[in-house]
Amino acid sequence: MVIGGMPEAVQTYKDTNSFLEVDRVKKSILLTYRDDFSKYSSPGKKSILQKIFQTLPASVGKKIMYMNLAPDEKIQDIKKALYLLSMARIYTPVFHSTGNGIPLRAQINEKIQKCLMLDVGLLNSAYGYSYADFISLKNDALFNIGNICEQFVGQHLLYAGETFEEPELFYWVREKSQSSAELDYVISVGPKIIPIEVKAGKTGTLKSLQSFLKEKEISFGVRFNANLPILQKADFSLPNTTGEFQLLSLPVYMAEDVIRHIKAV
Repeated sequence: MVIGGMPEAVQTYKDTNSFLEVDRVKKSILLTYRDDFSKYSSPGKKSILQKIFQTLPASVGKKIMYMNLAPDEKIQDIKKALYLLSMARIYTPVFHSTGNGIPLRAQINEKIQKCLMLDVGLLNSAYGYSYADFISLKNDALFNIGNICEQFVGQHLLYAGETFEEPELFYWVREKSQSSAELDYVISVGPKIIPIEVKAGKTGTLKSLQSFLKEKEISFGVRFNANLPILQKADFSLPNTTGEFQLLSLPVYMAEDVIRHIKAV
């Protein structure tokens, strides 16, 4: 989670066993991306690309609001810049899907999206975090730890499919007063729709996951947190709701293997 998966960062840690050297590599990569914008775009496009590249990390795990990315730019120009960054795989849009059936892509709303960055290690560097921050502070003292965990899990889910498939990932949100809910991710495994919630610590409610299960009449969901893995039956805790559902809880570090575990249930 700290080093990330950029080849140079991984190789540097292998060669030096130094997180400080890894931090230098990651910051150099971020600067290289920013400098490269001038090679492939006009001065006007370079400016907006740099603005969005710098503000996107703060949007990980949140609904993207265009004006928060570049307040002084036109919405249409922001959309074009996001498209270019997505084509370069620097960021990946995670669109809202109603999750009523498969394929999930057929039910997306492109006006509602959050984002994943290229790499969780680069995200940490963009936040200004180093390995020392992770070992010296409790999880709740790191302001963006929830976003980092969501990025980590999202990266693995994004590339959990077959190698010949286009990587894509979705989430679900219900924006209603008094009954709003947001589920971190929704994936499909075969004909099954799987809701996924990501928690940074060992505790946390599952209101949104339960809301999705109840609304879609699904009886199985996945939670990532800091506890040991367990498959259990849980009771609904929503108001005026009875019944139970099956919950697969996995530690965040097992995100890479989640599809195998889902198929085994």
